[in-house]
Amino acid sequence: MESLFCQLRVQTIMDSPAQLCAKHREALKLLCQEDQKPICMVCHAIRVHATHHLFPVDEAVQDCLDKLSPHLAFLKTEKEKALETKLNGEREIQGMLDLVSVEIQKVASNFSKMQEFLKDQEKSLLLQMEELNRDIAHWKEQFTTQLSNKVSHLSNLMDELEEQHQHPALELPEDIGNILHRAEMPMATYSKTVPPELRDRIQHLSGKSWILQRTMRRFTECLQSELEKRKVLLTLNPDTANSHLFISPDQKTVYFRETPQKLPYSAERFDSHFCVLAQEAFSSGKHCWEVCVGAGSVEGWAVGVSRASGRRKGEIGFVPSRGIWAIQMLKGHYEALTTPETPLTLSRPLKRLEVSLDYEGGSLTFSDAETGILIFTFSEDFCEEVLPFFWLWGQGAQLTVNP
Repeated sequence: MESLFCQLRVQTIMDSPAQLCAKHREALKLLCQEDQKPICMVCHAIRVHATHHLFPVDEAVQDCLDKLSPHLAFLKTEKEKALETKLNGEREIQGMLDLVSVEIQKVASNFSKMQEFLKDQEKSLLLQMEELNRDIAHWKEQFTTQLSNKVSHLSNLMDELEEQHQHPALELPEDIGNILHRAEMPMATYSKTVPPELRDRIQHLSGKSWILQRTMRRFTECLQSELEKRKVLLTLNPDTANSHLFISPDQKTVYFRETPQKLPYSAERFDSHFCVLAQEAFSSGKHCWEVCVGAGSVEGWAVGVSRASGRRKGEIGFVPSRGIWAIQMLKGHYEALTTPETPLTLSRPLKRLEVSLDYEGGSLTFSDAETGILIFTFSEDFCEEVLPFFWLWGQGAQLTVNP
């Protein structure tokens, strides 16, 4: 009530022009709490406000200002916070809009390049087929003409022989020898309908058409599968990290140190192996993430997924039967952690690894993130949540997710 009265007093004074009493035209020097308005000394003298609580205007105004000052400071601070939040929010939203705009341009550019490439291939293949079609048509014309000429020639010979055959037996035609010679020496014609060279070209182009059909089917299936993947931005879980593993503040990088750190007990923490898990768990869908494995003097690393209920304490087997599906590098040698291990032959040392999980499809695939070359695939019927899994060894070694 006092605050409301204070606000009303200040507002009333501010609204009174020249601070004069409208009735007596005297200066407004007192403030009546009951009527919540300023009054002059004449109003006070005629005892209209005799039983009311009166305050000097200057004193009342100063009292209100003193009470309003903390509120003003608080509102100023809140306003600054709101402006800062607004600015940061607008920057973040604009950043998201810019990122989406860039991705839109990338998608449009990639599809444009793909369409241009396909058009070039289509043009080249159709030109080859049109050229072959013309050559076959030309050959057909030559073949038909030659055979037509031969048929005509044979028809003429047959007519001559039939004519001579109708002569009396004792009469011999003067050119019988020429006629017999022509009948015994037929016109040379193509021995085969289509020459081998044309057959080879037809077979070659037919093979290209089959390759195109097969490649397009595989491409569309692969592209659809890849587009269905959700790229995951992982964060490492410090509560699972072995004491020799140090996690960066942004939880993106793990470092190995020979000297362990003192960490609080956690039932989730690996105590005997240099392992750490990601925060994110998957129980459905298609997901992929990248890991930078080529940084630091790495002696060994392993990357994959682990069953959520897998062991964290004591000895752990890095094999599918124990709930871990991973590949590893140990002193420059790569292998899939199957039973027994499967050696992996790579054309060059890995720097960035892509891990793709198809939970319902039952596959975990590892590829070179820089070249897209497939490295290894596990096939498994996953029956519970899995989490991205990492093992690291070697002084100064490190792994980074989402490089």
